Amino acid sequence: MRHMTSVSKTMKQGLCSLSKQSYVKLSLVITREQDLQRQVSLFKKQLVDLRSSNDSTEEKLLNQSSRQGSWNRLANAVFILTLL
Repeated sequence: MRHMTSVSKTMKQGLCSLSKQSYVKLSLVITREQDLQRQVSLFKKQLVDLRSSNDSTEEKLLNQSSRQGSWNRLANAVFILTLL
């Protein structure tokens, strides 16, 4: 904790000694970093949503394929019965 206090104090002293131009540049860098962090968070959320959507779509396709296969087997059985 003591180390953090000295680091914070050093940072405050450093910020106080910055020129206005340097302070503006630092503010822009911090703002850009925060924006990038928001973008990364949004990207991760979209990726989770996309995976969830993909899983749901795969499940629907498998169910549809299974039903279609059942109907095809039933149709084949009916066809065979009509031949008998």
